Amino acid sequence: HSVARAVARSRLDATSLIRPVLTYLLYAVTIPFNLASRACAMLSEKAGNRSHALLSAAGQQNSKDAAKTDAVCDEACAVLAHRMKVDRLSGGRVIEATTVVLFHNIEAGTIDARQRDLVISGLGWSARCAFALLNRMIREHRMTMCKADFDRCLEMIQTRVVGSRREELGGLLRAGDETKHPVIFTVVTTVVPAPPGHPAHGLLMLPLVVSFIAMVSQPSMTSTSMRRFYEDPFFQALLVCVFLHFGVSPGESEAEIDVIRAQIGRARQLQTQLPAWWGFDEGPSKCGNAVFYGMSHAEIARVPERIAKALLSDAHTKGPHKILDLNSRVTVELILEAAREGSPCGDV
Repeated sequence: HSVARAVARSRLDATSLIRPVLTYLLYAVTIPFNLASRACAMLSEKAGNRSHALLSAAGQQNSKDAAKTDAVCDEACAVLAHRMKVDRLSGGRVIEATTVVLFHNIEAGTIDARQRDLVISGLGWSARCAFALLNRMIREHRMTMCKADFDRCLEMIQTRVVGSRREELGGLLRAGDETKHPVIFTVVTTVVPAPPGHPAHGLLMLPLVVSFIAMVSQPSMTSTSMRRFYEDPFFQALLVCVFLHFGVSPGESEAEIDVIRAQIGRARQLQTQLPAWWGFDEGPSKCGNAVFYGMSHAEIARVPERIAKALLSDAHTKGPHKILDLNSRVTVELILEAAREGSPCGDV
């Protein structure tokens, strides 16, 4: 069913829910947690992004549990309090209330359209699969479509995003072949409000992007070794992406980072080695995942040797985690050049 049909069938009073729903969503989507809270629970700025599955029926309990887990922060407590208010006013229909407020044709003057659009722009980056990517387009463009059109669009996304990754990465990196090749990975880890002075300040949430280059093979990318986060630059960079996405500090000093990497491996956490994430799945049980741990990602395979050599040098990386310096115009131009000459794939 389209969003329009769902809204039309709702018996909730959208006008009376506007303020509590928008307040709840603005807290959950745009309010960063206090950096100081990291000292007691390893939480970092934007830890609240674990609550972004707010327009997903399956994500309701998860988002509420995440806020409870982070209740050492005043901001997380505020998210819970506002959510409880919406729950009470809507008779327990939180997701219906948020959908009605965000997409109902409420008469002019009764809702702050800028706040509503700000929330939608943030939620859009939380797509977890091809189905969610399509939902993102529907929300942003306020589209309505029949089931046949929906199915066609879903197939197109699966082919372009998931299919291209299977063709390019799966074609380059073969099962059992230990030969390593340079691949550039770009991951949208989370979203943040546009900063003061930015043209989109107060209007849009912007993606926080991490790029890195690593020498990889299919066996190395699907390793289950407990030492993979401690020894392999590919898994080390992935760990930074996952930590930023979940709102956990990836560490600041070399000593702290080493401990975190070792502990994650020994705990056998973070299933980053699953073949389905990277297009290595084969046969009738192919996975439809377009994203990695809820993060959209794109890869550039077959990177020209001269570009790979340059990007692998310290001149184009920053910080203790050795991620690519996207604040450097020269670095970004090299990545774009690699995309033109190499084989980009995934959520390009």
